[in-house]
Amino acid sequence: MLNFDTDLTEFESALRLYQDATNKAVPDILNRAAVNIAFKAMAKTKMTPVSKIRKHDPTKRPEKRNTRLLYAVTAKARAGSTDGGRAAKEFAKRNSSRGYIKAGWAAVIRLAGKSSRVEPSPAMLQDSEFNAATVFKRAAEIANGAKGAEKVGLPALQAAVKIVSKDMETYALKKMGKIARDHSAK
Repeated sequence: MLNFDTDLTEFESALRLYQDATNKAVPDILNRAAVNIAFKAMAKTKMTPVSKIRKHDPTKRPEKRNTRLLYAVTAKARAGSTDGGRAAKEFAKRNSSRGYIKAGWAAVIRLAGKSSRVEPSPAMLQDSEFNAATVFKRAAEIANGAKGAEKVGLPALQAAVKIVSKDMETYALKKMGKIARDHSAK
């Protein structure tokens, strides 16, 4: 379980203001906010830098220290084999998983019934969660099922909550201003 240590008073006040401005039901607002938070968290999640992956490239000279590390890790994982082909496959696997934690947020979005450009794997869809708010349960829950999301995804999630609450507050104030202008004496 992810330990979420963020002050949510700003988010809660933005929810109340948004509800007053739009007259929507609380579950609808919470579910929409949860999806928006997942989208923003996906945008804010940092991918592994290419340079960090390339420093273990097995096509480099084997006497380089970082490349030897990849061969050693591959040998340990593959029962003592130091085959260069296996090291190359391990490198390709690491290179293709740069956006793994971002795909976890895409799974949350897909479970919410929305679509994103990132296609999550079936396993990621199974590990991630989206529990919608209802009239009886006034909480929407999102969970990124990617391994490592606690470390890499948490700062992105915290930033996303702040961004979404600010967006909701801005929209509500703009909507209230429009309503006031439309109903004021001219």
